[in-house]
Amino acid sequence: AAAVARTALKQRQIVWWNANDAAAWYYGVSLGNLDVSAPPPFGAAAQLSNPQPALLEGLPKPDLIIASKPDLFDPNGQVERYIQTNHYKLEQTFIAFKIWKK
Repeated sequence: AAAVARTALKQRQIVWWNANDAAAWYYGVSLGNLDVSAPPPFGAAAQLSNPQPALLEGLPKPDLIIASKPDLFDPNGQVERYIQTNHYKLEQTFIAFKIWKK
């Protein structure tokens, strides 16, 4: 999942990382400062942990959403709702990650 994220970021795609930030750091996925008024720069993913709807709507629409362990990182189902509402397709599944694309 980290390799997919790194490749997408190198291609200047917008990536949401709905997973552990320590895992991103360990595997070399750059995470931007999550601030709706200043979205992550190209080359950095938006790190989302239990995000609220206003936060998701305020961010640029992602090309790629990487999600892991929704019980921990999306317990209110906001990312899942966003995925369904915006018609993202499941691209890949790993043991602890799902990759969604527009």
